[in-house]
Amino acid sequence: MSKLLKKILSAAIFPAALMIVSKVLGMALANRIFDLGWSVQSNTTGLFSIQILYPDRQSAIQCNSYSNLFMITCLLIGVGVTLFQGYFLHSSHQNPKVLIKMLKFDFLVWLSDTPTIFPNMAVWLAFLWTGTVICITQSLQDFTYPWISVFAIVASIVVTWLGVRDLERELDTILPKNGKLNI
Repeated sequence: MSKLLKKILSAAIFPAALMIVSKVLGMALANRIFDLGWSVQSNTTGLFSIQILYPDRQSAIQCNSYSNLFMITCLLIGVGVTLFQGYFLHSSHQNPKVLIKMLKFDFLVWLSDTPTIFPNMAVWLAFLWTGTVICITQSLQDFTYPWISVFAIVASIVVTWLGVRDLERELDTILPKNGKLNI
């Protein structure tokens, strides 16, 4: 297995877990905040043996919508942290004065280097777009409010654009517009 594939697989564990946990936690929060009536049913004939049931379709849509919103927001926070590291705490973007101040306040652990930041960013963006596709699909099936899908699409486009800008900025430090390699 290549080193890049190992990095990507190890970087995917936390976002995958966050996606699942945030969806479940979002369901619990929506049930609690909106005081939705729900029950748990065990069924051994289907694919999933445990099902959550709501008294009416509107309660199920409300819970699903807000749990999707919570999931997308958690994934956006993860992408935001990665973008923050890429833009402000990337080792190739730091001047010596900033590095000395970071050393003084013991913030050097927040610095990231090129081989790790862009695979992490790609993984986070992949999970964010997966969550966005889930929201779009559920919205088309009338299981989620449409505005949540619109929010997910717009937010995903914006953070993807910011990630591409950071990648371009990094490539410009290695290969500027004049075409001469700076290594």
